[in-house]
Amino acid sequence: MRGFEGQVRTRTTYEERVELETAVYIAAAKCGINAVFKKVRSTIAKDLGLKGKAHYLQSLDTSSILGYDERSDIKKEAILAAWSEL
Repeated sequence: MRGFEGQVRTRTTYEERVELETAVYIAAAKCGINAVFKKVRSTIAKDLGLKGKAHYLQSLDTSSILGYDERSDIKKEAILAAWSEL
């Protein structure tokens, strides 16, 4: 999981991100994946076959992910990080 990123206005943002990343670790462990690596948006883009720039993620076709558009930005990033590991 990514470490603490400095001061945040509310603790809930940090806690929500940790909970989402933990869910990815648990799901990966149940599928037999032992290592899940820290990823920033540019690394996610690169691993998904884009040019390695975070803004290219906006043009990614996510239509195959049910309910993706209704998710918060934090959840979308967690989904893309998990997808990039497949």
